[in-house]
Amino acid sequence: MTVTRRPCQDAAPAGGLPPATGDLNGDAVLDAADLYLLGMLLADGTPAAPCLPHPADLDGDRRLTLMDGMLLAGRIMGIC
Repeated sequence: MTVTRRPCQDAAPAGGLPPATGDLNGDAVLDAADLYLLGMLLADGTPAAPCLPHPADLDGDRRLTLMDGMLLAGRIMGIC
């Protein structure tokens, strides 16, 4: 399996908040490392703070869910 490193692109901001990029490790690219970190957050049950944007909240609902993981995987593969 080949992992492609894609430059980060901002998701549309939700409710006037800063955009979510999906770049969880701050290296300015979307790759498997970001998806791994999101998986760890989801497994831990860590919610996004309701008053603060989270870089992994790609659907803008202020929660970290499987949908955010699916959107991040799609961005990494270039289909979202």
